[in-house]
Amino acid sequence: MNKFDYEEGGSNDMKKIRFLIPAIVTVFVILIIYFLGIRNITLENIEFVLNAVITCVTTMSGFILTSISILIGLSNSRVMQTIAKKNAIGELVFRYTEPLIVGLMLIIACVALGALVPDNKTIGCVWAYCFVGLSVYYIVSMIITGKYLLKILHEILVEPQRLKSSATPSVPPGEFPHGQ
Repeated sequence: MNKFDYEEGGSNDMKKIRFLIPAIVTVFVILIIYFLGIRNITLENIEFVLNAVITCVTTMSGFILTSISILIGLSNSRVMQTIAKKNAIGELVFRYTEPLIVGLMLIIACVALGALVPDNKTIGCVWAYCFVGLSVYYIVSMIITGKYLLKILHEILVEPQRLKSSATPSVPPGEFPHGQ
């Protein structure tokens, strides 16, 4: 069974829902916050929180960019050829682009919050919902991207084992000097 079975089969509706999972989770969390009656958020150490969020987002974005360069290096591998044959390159690009864009939006929101929050350190309702929404969306998209990367990594690590077990002894191609 192919490990990339989520690219095969399944209805188009299920594929569309898969792309909407971060948005669905985000809306669900915002609705919970709304129905709990949380309108404004007061944080005494807001600078620390904003700096921590910016640091985490930039670190995770660095990991994403590093994994992209690794995947480019593996472009001739069987796994990457399988992804290309199944027309899943679009999903691969989306899975890596989404957290980068949302992370950039989250960094911009953190900078704006740091500049606009008054001295009483109370974040207004709209800003609070935007900040929580972007944070949740980013976390969910990073989890999905990580899962996607781990599936690719699994296939890359399993590939040599498959090749080793299916290989039969043979003479390597090429010319070799004899008797030296």
